[in-house]
Amino acid sequence: MAQNGPLKNSLINVARGFADVTIGIDVISQAGKPASYLKKHSAGVTSNTVNSTPGLSGEVSSALQSLPIIQQSLQDIQHRLNGLEELRSELQSVKESLREDLWGTDSLKQKIEYVAQQAEDTVQNVETIHKENKNLRREVDLLKAIVIKLDRKVSEQDREITDLKSRSMRDNILIHRFKESSNENLMLDIPSAIKKVYGVDLKFVRIHRIGPPRRGPVPRTIVGKLEHYDKKEEILQIQRDFRRSSKETPFHVSEQFPAALVEERKHLFELQRKYTSQNVETRVRGNKLVFKNNGNVFREKVLVPRAEDVLLCDEDELDKLQEIPVVTSEVGSRFVASGTPVKTYGEVRNFYKMLCSLPRHAQAHHRILVYRFRDKDGKVIDR
Repeated sequence: MAQNGPLKNSLINVARGFADVTIGIDVISQAGKPASYLKKHSAGVTSNTVNSTPGLSGEVSSALQSLPIIQQSLQDIQHRLNGLEELRSELQSVKESLREDLWGTDSLKQKIEYVAQQAEDTVQNVETIHKENKNLRREVDLLKAIVIKLDRKVSEQDREITDLKSRSMRDNILIHRFKESSNENLMLDIPSAIKKVYGVDLKFVRIHRIGPPRRGPVPRTIVGKLEHYDKKEEILQIQRDFRRSSKETPFHVSEQFPAALVEERKHLFELQRKYTSQNVETRVRGNKLVFKNNGNVFREKVLVPRAEDVLLCDEDELDKLQEIPVVTSEVGSRFVASGTPVKTYGEVRNFYKMLCSLPRHAQAHHRILVYRFRDKDGKVIDR
């Protein structure tokens, strides 16, 4: 026994060393283990180490080598837990912010209610505007009908006035280029001059020059009302004979017409010269151009658009008219010229209608239509 005393003490010390190491391992890797477990586990290792020293030494060595890895894993877990805590705090802040946005003083709910109220007001306004627009359309349609009626009435009155003026001028003649003097007596001078040049005796009811005195080489035109209409026809026929024979006279005589009819006759005389160049005989009678070979009356291909032609256009026709390209040139402040390429009479009529639908052109006091194009047969059509 004495001999075994030192050996026993050594074994006890080794066992204690193993117990200390085992306890150290458990302390490092406790991670939530209870203290009773540590003590029990340490005691068990201590008692067993005496009997199995070689195997226990290997396990302890392996555990010691795994300690840094375990420690690093625990630190990573701790960091992740800390991150989750921060995320929880952020989520809580977002939750509070959303609660404030939804239910706070200036919340999304109030904004949605405000937008809904605005939308309801907008719907009511649209309905009101729709009703007003409907009433305005009705009024515009009524005004269009009134304008069309007035335009027809004015056109009819213009024709009646022109006819009355023509009848009042039935016995009148105009004397052009008769020399003007300060002490002239037209009631005596004109019948004497006409007798000398035309060989016709005539008497005037009234005779005077047109307009106030003016300076210049061209004398004012004289208008005279004859006592007998047949004398007018006689002197005008002589004047036509002089024109055909190219006989020069110191003055010449013509009929008097209303201003509106004078403009129409100017255009008719232009057409007459055009047909004469084509060996087609015509004659101007009042406001008509008559073909002598068959008695037909010339008809304009493009008429001035009436108010109803412009106001009663449907949307499709208006869209087509608006697509017509227009080139406009202003001359001063009183004259505006507009043009577009055309190939047919229909295109000319549409362009003319489109211009008359524009306020600036519709209020024009006077219009001049000029066009020139080649038809499908290559013939030049102009006006």
